[in-house]
Amino acid sequence: MVSESIAALTDHGIRRRHRLVKVAFAVGVFVILGITSYHSVGGNSDGATIVLEGQSLARGHLLLHGWILSQDSFWTVDALFYGLFVRVFGVHAWMLHLVPAFIATLIVLVACHLATTRNGDYSRRIALIIVTLGLVFPVSAWAQFYLAGPYHLGTTLYCLAAFALVTGEQRPIRYLVAALLLSAGILGDLQTLSLGVLPIAAAGLVAMVRAWSLRAGAGRVAVAAASGVLAIGTREVADRLGAFTLAPARTPNTLSLSLSNVVPGLHYATYLLGATTGPFGNSPIPSVLNLAHLAEVVFVALGALVALFALLRGLVTKPPADDDRHWELDDLLVIAMLGSLGTYAYLATTGSDAEARYLSSGLIFAIILCARVFSRPLVTRSRLRRPLGTVGAIVALAIVAGGGYTVSAPAPPQQINALVALLEARHLTDGLGGYWSASITTVLSDDAIRVRPVITGPTGSIERYARQSLDSWYVSPATNFLVYNADVNIDAITRASARATFGPARHVYAVGPWRVLVYAHTIHVGKIGYSA
Repeated sequence: MVSESIAALTDHGIRRRHRLVKVAFAVGVFVILGITSYHSVGGNSDGATIVLEGQSLARGHLLLHGWILSQDSFWTVDALFYGLFVRVFGVHAWMLHLVPAFIATLIVLVACHLATTRNGDYSRRIALIIVTLGLVFPVSAWAQFYLAGPYHLGTTLYCLAAFALVTGEQRPIRYLVAALLLSAGILGDLQTLSLGVLPIAAAGLVAMVRAWSLRAGAGRVAVAAASGVLAIGTREVADRLGAFTLAPARTPNTLSLSLSNVVPGLHYATYLLGATTGPFGNSPIPSVLNLAHLAEVVFVALGALVALFALLRGLVTKPPADDDRHWELDDLLVIAMLGSLGTYAYLATTGSDAEARYLSSGLIFAIILCARVFSRPLVTRSRLRRPLGTVGAIVALAIVAGGGYTVSAPAPPQQINALVALLEARHLTDGLGGYWSASITTVLSDDAIRVRPVITGPTGSIERYARQSLDSWYVSPATNFLVYNADVNIDAITRASARATFGPARHVYAVGPWRVLVYAHTIHVGKIGYSA
């Protein structure tokens, strides 16, 4: 009896230490990613808008009534995280960094789970190291998207959680939760279709062929179908209850343009993993250490190719009698990775480096695949274990050292802080402004200065920007100034269009490229607005 009690206490102590280690790991990841975001992400009005969406949710406006949002509204995805933070802390500029870092931390934790589903402690440690190196120490080029919101990382988190639920043990409750997650993803971001729903359905069909059994993939196909039905039904009910309005969808690429985007998309992926800086400017990491990221690109590409080859081979070969079906998750990740590349090909229209954000999800899937492939017992027990371990240790140390250079680099200059300082000094608290000057000013001032987005419409007068905005913003009785960027023509706001709409300004201030027109009377625009 005494020995059994001692053993029970020992097991309890071991479990407690394991829990403490996991908590410490999660906290450490969050701190590293938060600091990396601060030193890599400048922030813009896209990220600020999602903070203000969260503010509406935190105030109880769960359907975002009065908002006009893009097709990727993030209503039931990223906005929920921002709403939670705003509810607790209020609107603050640091949310532009710490909320994306929090979402990325959850992604790392789910990725570690998915990468370590094979047996063997040594294999698990190798997988954890690969995931940690790939997702906790991003180069600054990728951190601009990976650790900035809202760039579909909340969507990626939902999809990864769904992947964990639909593979392994087949239970109805797991399938139900997966369908709910995916439907929530669809409601907030249609990229859930290409990153999660369609890959799960396709992986289910592949499983039927590979296992020579309809039951092998029927559950996943059902989950994909159910998520679509739930999303459509929920949106219909929300519309009837007065939910936000969706702005017109953009025109998708033609097939020929989509196909021509595939190779550039692969090039961008190598840039984001740090093979070279490409169009993303100079890297703070020394060239010698940057070679480690070139090795990372090679390993990640090999892992993806091995998994893709295994999928294709499995379609034409009969499974062995002792098949443990570990390939189910590999297949799902491969298809989702291709879905991410397809998303880039379908949506990238200008070829600008900003569109590389569509590739972040695919990189995460590929890194998890790499961890699963190179941590398998067959690999870790081979005669190559020692030389591979030596090379891996050198690469790992170089990547961690490179992460130190990234977080020690100066934070990107946020020029609009000068505008915020001017508005504070002049006691200007409520105004209108071009989109790229508006919401970011509001958030950087911790909501002390409220600038609402406007645009010059087809008639030449300034109107509400009918995208990423809330109708109640435009009824403030204190609105008395207009901000525009003289170097940016996207919103077409000029001194002439301001005069034609609001009359002559009483004062004009200039700070950098921004012009602040202050009026002796209040200025207003209608709620209908215009979207270019």
